[in-house]
Amino acid sequence: MPYIDHITSLWDFRKLSTSDYSLCDFKDIHHFVFRKADDKVTLKFKNWPLHSEPYRELDVTDAIPNLEVPSIVEGITPKFSSIVTNMSGDLEKWMSTGRFMQEHLDWWKEYLETFSRRKERPNVPLPTNFPKFKNPKKQTPTLESNVTDVIDKHFKKCQKKSVIRLVKKRR
Repeated sequence: MPYIDHITSLWDFRKLSTSDYSLCDFKDIHHFVFRKADDKVTLKFKNWPLHSEPYRELDVTDAIPNLEVPSIVEGITPKFSSIVTNMSGDLEKWMSTGRFMQEHLDWWKEYLETFSRRKERPNVPLPTNFPKFKNPKKQTPTLESNVTDVIDKHFKKCQKKSVIRLVKKRR
């Protein structure tokens, strides 16, 4: 049974990491967990949240010197605003590659426009307020070559194993 919790704020992990170390090659990771046990902090990660894929683990204790004084991410940062702008520009491309239908495109446009108008912390609706998933009508699938190319590319990406390294910063 899934566990759902409404998140109203996040810890600012960048501010926690004031040490001489940084995480490198942290890309293509879709599932990760930071865990503190005693005086040790570990990062468990894997590319996808699949039971068949084992976790890989990295000791990041030296990279996070002080877990006792976390700060909370407040408001919408300029970086987040640029991400919203980039996503808005990519919507038509996603539509053309078959990633979603017109109704999804309309929903995402309206959703992203609310972020560009908002200046304070976003008020995200509870998951229980989202519309229920509806099973699509049965159709005979026909895929264009650009869609099969996207599926093949995604499949190859799923097979790739990522590696994260803890690297000492240059002074």
